[in-house]
Amino acid sequence: MIKTGTVLLNKYLIKGMINTGGTSIIYKAYHNSLNITVALKRIDSLTLHNTNYRREVDILKHLQHKMLPRLYDIVKYGEETFIVIDYIDGLNLQQIIENKGAFTELEVLRISKDLINVLGYIHQNNIIHSDIKPANIMINKDGELKLKALGISAINNKTKALGKTKGFSAPEQSNCETINNKTDIYSFGATIYYLLTKKVYQNNKSLNELPKQFSCILKKCLQLNPTKRYNNMFEIKEQFNKLSKAKKIKLKHVNKKSIITMVSIAVFLTLLACLHINKQKNNNNYQQYIIKGENYLQANKLQQAEQSFYRAIDLNKSKTIAYLNLAEIYFKQKKYQQCIGLNKGEQKLNKDINYSRYLEFIADSYKLLTEKESAYNYYKQALKYNKRDIDLYHKFAGLACEINKNSEAKEALNKALKLVKDNAISYMLMGEVEFLNNNYKIAKDYLTKATSLLHDSKKLCKCNVLLAEIYKCNELSIDLEIQALNNAKQHATIYSSQLIIEKLANSYYRKALISQSDEYLLESAECYHQLLFCNINDIHIYKNLIALYLQLNDLNKANKTLGQMKKYYNSYQVTKSECFIKIAELKQSKNKLTDLQTINKLLEKLKNYSTDSEIALLEIKVTELNLNLKAD
Repeated sequence: MIKTGTVLLNKYLIKGMINTGGTSIIYKAYHNSLNITVALKRIDSLTLHNTNYRREVDILKHLQHKMLPRLYDIVKYGEETFIVIDYIDGLNLQQIIENKGAFTELEVLRISKDLINVLGYIHQNNIIHSDIKPANIMINKDGELKLKALGISAINNKTKALGKTKGFSAPEQSNCETINNKTDIYSFGATIYYLLTKKVYQNNKSLNELPKQFSCILKKCLQLNPTKRYNNMFEIKEQFNKLSKAKKIKLKHVNKKSIITMVSIAVFLTLLACLHINKQKNNNNYQQYIIKGENYLQANKLQQAEQSFYRAIDLNKSKTIAYLNLAEIYFKQKKYQQCIGLNKGEQKLNKDINYSRYLEFIADSYKLLTEKESAYNYYKQALKYNKRDIDLYHKFAGLACEINKNSEAKEALNKALKLVKDNAISYMLMGEVEFLNNNYKIAKDYLTKATSLLHDSKKLCKCNVLLAEIYKCNELSIDLEIQALNNAKQHATIYSSQLIIEKLANSYYRKALISQSDEYLLESAECYHQLLFCNINDIHIYKNLIALYLQLNDLNKANKTLGQMKKYYNSYQVTKSECFIKIAELKQSKNKLTDLQTINKLLEKLKNYSTDSEIALLEIKVTELNLNLKAD
């Protein structure tokens, strides 16, 4: 059972289970993207084992009829699979009959016409309902008929029925024979009989209780032999049209008062519809643009998606979903400034869970632009409107640590901890809290347990990075530090892997100093080359690479790296690196005086940067070289 408050796929907020009175498991949920209430109906295991069921879902998705609940999606949660359909707020005909008794002939006539239309539509699409009964026909709060329980198994007119109900199912269903549209015609007849009498149909004799015009139609619908029934719903429609037009019809149960009441209700509903028609039309158009945009987004057609969402905004500037999707588009395209720019207007957006996700995209954009304070503030705002998102608390806490707000980070992690039921995530969060409290031994134990239980790549990456930081505190644990960082790298995203590779380069360098082994200097250099391969042309990467090659006495690679550095930068750092290379070359130089003069000229260019400790070191070295040359 899915708990109330659970959010599936960041889209469906579970509001509770719907009591269907049957064996179906259905949840009422809020569709965060469309801002509508939907129902999530579990697909049974028998249907799941049908290899064609996904194709059949696609067929049902394309059905468009006002009396059929729309099918939006198919989703998987754990071991269970659900179809997402319209939630119908109303009562089924079975419930109405139990409360008010049998329907009048006029009411049944109207229900019949609606039912004929919708059954005719699904039969045209080669779909058999196979479970027509009062409990599967609903009247919503707007007085509209809705046919529910149109299952995936209904597709194909050469199937054996899964749904059958005693008193309403056709004889061929009980005999496990092949069914077709005439099976639904029988169930239609049995349903109409029940609506008129509040009795389950037994045999033809019971039809004598009905008005002659009804009994004639139902008698043919309820033939035991399918070949003797009507061929299709349109033949029945013709008969009901004749019945409606016949002035001689005796509406035994319809008195003057009930007709006036029904007419009054109809007039009221018409006026109500007129008042809301424009609003509803705009809302429908808005939803159409949103659905169209999300389909484009799913197909990675970002330009078309962007246009659809802006058209939706033109219709309604307060709904958040269009802005959220635009933020996702810009973020995907790495257009971080445009993502941030969405929030620069004066629009007053609905403050819901979508608003929180929208703010999160803006915070992520600021973070990638290294504007950490702004990112921190937007994460904080996002949490204000969604206090149950563990990952959001996690992001906020991580950034808070980066800007030395450890108390806020601990508070966020403790709040996240209260939401967690999963042991692995609990261990991870407790490890982070203890890490911030400098209780490294306890933190290491929690984080090690978490890594043995977690399956989520991001969380595994985070745990291993923290373990590496703990091992870094102890020089004797350098091998464990490197192992943890390599584990983190395996689970990292493109962005986080860059940070981890930088940490690895530093770890390998320190390992080289401890072990006095060139092997680890080469490993460190390889890390920096990986960063350059990812187009991260940071000046410090070139500087560190040159320093490594100088330690390896590989002057050729040091000069080659300097040449690449000069292509991208015109900085004193370039001059400084060149100076170190020239000093190393001086040992092998045949013309030391000329080369030393070159070094002195380079050092002269650096005299305004004396606060740099490496330049102070250079000055000492060059002074020694000058003295040695004079001595020679």
